[in-house]
Amino acid sequence: MTSNNRILGSFSVLLLICCAASIVAFFWFPFVSQDSGYYLSTMRDMHQGNIYFKDIAAPYNPLAIGILSLPYFFMTITEFSYHLFINLLILGVCSLVLCKILQRFNLNKWLNLFLSLSFFMICILYDGNHIMLEPVSLLFQLLALEYYLKFRKKQHFSAILKCGIFLGLSFLAKQYGLFLLLPIGLDILLNTTGKLKNLAVLASGILLPVALLYLYYAWNDTPLTQFINYVLGKGQPFDQGTGTGIHIKFKLSHLFDCFFYIPFVYAIPFLIKKFNYRELFFYTVMALSSLSIFFFGSYDHYFQYIFAYFIILFAFVASTSQKFTSSIIFYVILSVGVIKICSKTVSTIKHQKIDYEVQQENFVHLKNIVPIGSTVYLHGISCAYYYLGEYHSINLKKIGYAFPGYFYPETIINNMDKNSFLIVSHNYLDDYLGKTEGFQMETIKFQNEDKEIETVYIFKKR
Repeated sequence: MTSNNRILGSFSVLLLICCAASIVAFFWFPFVSQDSGYYLSTMRDMHQGNIYFKDIAAPYNPLAIGILSLPYFFMTITEFSYHLFINLLILGVCSLVLCKILQRFNLNKWLNLFLSLSFFMICILYDGNHIMLEPVSLLFQLLALEYYLKFRKKQHFSAILKCGIFLGLSFLAKQYGLFLLLPIGLDILLNTTGKLKNLAVLASGILLPVALLYLYYAWNDTPLTQFINYVLGKGQPFDQGTGTGIHIKFKLSHLFDCFFYIPFVYAIPFLIKKFNYRELFFYTVMALSSLSIFFFGSYDHYFQYIFAYFIILFAFVASTSQKFTSSIIFYVILSVGVIKICSKTVSTIKHQKIDYEVQQENFVHLKNIVPIGSTVYLHGISCAYYYLGEYHSINLKKIGYAFPGYFYPETIINNMDKNSFLIVSHNYLDDYLGKTEGFQMETIKFQNEDKEIETVYIFKKR
């Protein structure tokens, strides 16, 4: 083994140690996030016989939620850890598919391993401790890309058909996942032959899983126009807003910061020399199109979409710069990312433990007033408590487990039945002033991760 390979091997071992430590902490202190509580509660109701979309109000497509809900096929009450295991397993498979894609660039196999591990580790640091839809959507994206790269090499229609199928599955996992269609579609149009035929096969592949899903909904008496609204995320009409991310704006500084976990991407502009410009255009548009996810918001788990494509772009440009990947400068750059990942791992594990302990203590206070299995709407406190308390929606078909801001307070009040609960954090109390006549009110104290005490108001409809 050469000295460079020893360095890459040592860096990879450090990443594996960070990975193992993080995963142990995630399972030892199973903190349930806001989004996780939303998805898990939806899964529970789905497996109790309710039809997703039709009986359960939700703006997200159902495939990822269906895959992450697999433990419900085997038990009526599940542990959070079972679903988290599936989430992490999917991220692991994403890393393997990425590694296979990177092999096409004929880089050092140790470098391929390091790049794949870096991808896996930063996805863990960017909300990998929660149950998210993005890993499922990303897995189908990477499989689509794998088959498209096969098509580019051998021009087999079966490969582009499979590419389309996986793009369709990515869309059905989460609507945002369709951005990969842009670089693939443009690349087909830049080809000199078979444009229309290739696009038709690709489109057929995309529509196939969507059509199969429609057959299920048609069997359950859903009109085509309503089904289209469902899969486009418009099946749950909101009073206001278009989603939870509209007030969380993308900041370029956050992107620059995330790239310091994989700082080699900063070298990309300096490695672009003489290329086949169609190739360069394809991989560049692919990376840049992944940034379109930030039009919908700027949550940490949205960043999971972009890492793989910038790593692929780096691998492409580095494949013609073997001198750079063997230089001392390159390994100094890699060390910056490894140090940042190790530092963030320690911080993440620390917060995981604190967040879990605070959440468990808060839930003890909550369930003393709001019995397990009650009908509840949470406004301001985490949707995790829907899952932890096995709470039910005030109106599953219209409200579901909607985040604050989707519906006006009057709508929430009007959808509550006798003996249902409205739980409001102090920050949102003003929204309900003068609207809770006929409610019985109690207060409890919640802690945040800084151990600061906040008042939570519990209204019970009489």
